[in-house]
Amino acid sequence: MGKLHKNPLRFHIGAILTILLAASLAASLTACRTATPPEAVQSQSIQPEASTKTPPTPVVSTEAASSASNPAATISPAIIPVETSSVQAQTLDAPDPDQAEAPVQIDFGTADLAIIRPGQLSRHTSPIRIIANLNTLLSLETEITLFGEDGRVLASKQLWSKPYNDPINGNLITDIEFSIPVVAETGRLEIKVFDSSGRIWALNSVYLILLSGGITDRNYAPENQDRILLQLPMAGQRQVNSSPLFISGMVRTQSDAPLTIWFIDETGTTVGEGQASVVLTPGSPYAQFVGEIPYQVSKSTNVLMTIGMQEGRIPGFTYIKTIEFTLLPGNN
Repeated sequence: MGKLHKNPLRFHIGAILTILLAASLAASLTACRTATPPEAVQSQSIQPEASTKTPPTPVVSTEAASSASNPAATISPAIIPVETSSVQAQTLDAPDPDQAEAPVQIDFGTADLAIIRPGQLSRHTSPIRIIANLNTLLSLETEITLFGEDGRVLASKQLWSKPYNDPINGNLITDIEFSIPVVAETGRLEIKVFDSSGRIWALNSVYLILLSGGITDRNYAPENQDRILLQLPMAGQRQVNSSPLFISGMVRTQSDAPLTIWFIDETGTTVGEGQASVVLTPGSPYAQFVGEIPYQVSKSTNVLMTIGMQEGRIPGFTYIKTIEFTLLPGNN
């Protein structure tokens, strides 16, 4: 025993450390026993959300943060996002040939000789009531002829027009009779007017279906529009001194037969003659004509420029237009 307690101070320090260690271990065991169970902690941490959406968290760029912390730092220009829209190319459809645009209408003016009745391609039995209007206040000699489809003359008549102008009711009214040996055939009714010098002043015509019997079926659309429009020489240029004379214009036709042009003086003498070529325009009721007409006069001469056109199977001119000109000796 004396050997165990040889150093009493070391003995007392060891005892004290042992007691402190035992007390610390007991306190730790007590704390573990009295701690809150995990289920309770979890139930206390779950709280109902005030909103189903979480408010966005503001994002602060590092540049802004560094600028705020360092005012002397260089401020970079703000970059504003620009919304770009995509541009789509539009595809243009090819025009439908079945829906082609209507041709431009050209005003040719009123014909000097308008046929009010019968209209083009009327189906007619005998007799035929003819109503026409001459665009003049003069009483002029008129010749009416009905041709068969082979060019033979079926009927003809001469008379004078009334000295007034009536585009609605006409100033030339008459009947003409005919007979054909077949049930039906194509015919052409021609009206020709002469001036006081015996020159052709105007000619107009319509194609008809001639019937030996049955019921007349009239077309009431009048043939009262001019069919030839002279553009060169211009309207105010009615005195010319250049031979050959260059002419051009437009014509309402579906035939490319050339136009025939004469210069006829007051005695009925032809002082110039030629032809103008006709150029058709596909899909258009109008065609262009152009030509050079030579003439020969020794002095100033008043003439009628007479322009004749031909259409259809029946021979002869179907339309004639005349224009007054003064020809001077030509400078070739």
